[in-house]
Amino acid sequence: MRLPNIVLTQGWGRNTEATLKNTAAALALLFLLTLPAQAQEQPPFEIFSGFSWLNSEGTHFFGWQSDLTFNFKSRYGFTADFSGQYGRVTVPGIGRFDVAEYQFLFGPRIAARGEKFTGFVHGLVGFAQISVGGGSASGLALGLGGGLDLNIGDQYALRIFQIDYVPAKISGIWGHQSRLGVGFVLKPGGP
Repeated sequence: MRLPNIVLTQGWGRNTEATLKNTAAALALLFLLTLPAQAQEQPPFEIFSGFSWLNSEGTHFFGWQSDLTFNFKSRYGFTADFSGQYGRVTVPGIGRFDVAEYQFLFGPRIAARGEKFTGFVHGLVGFAQISVGGGSASGLALGLGGGLDLNIGDQYALRIFQIDYVPAKISGIWGHQSRLGVGFVLKPGGP
């Protein structure tokens, strides 16, 4: 079922410049924080699971986020990122709708590993699906961002933050979103 355009465009298309500036500033800070990191041995893979907050141009959704990263070398890996956020939107004159959005993203990751912290950036591509009321639509999505993990021993970490700019093209309309994730990282087989 195709979603009504008024529902799809609710909140999309505004504040694009502010979203881009905030994401760029957060990524610049991430790079500065990871500059002093020294190379450390990497675990063969990492599993992240936690809380997710999505800002879809002024409308806020809350949910979950998980990813699995396969590390090829100390700095390079491949990430599969999955998340879902939920909320309600009100369309004036029409009504209030339950909304669910899911992202399925894949791509390379570069990490700077230190004894206490691991910083990373990634460029992901995949698709997003949005469900509103009884209808749903999906389309191309990107995930451009990074994060910082606080290492707790060799096999555990706390993801202090992961921030992503997540533009999605659904029903021919680009929506500009930012996503923040926090949670736990498991690094089985770590050094």
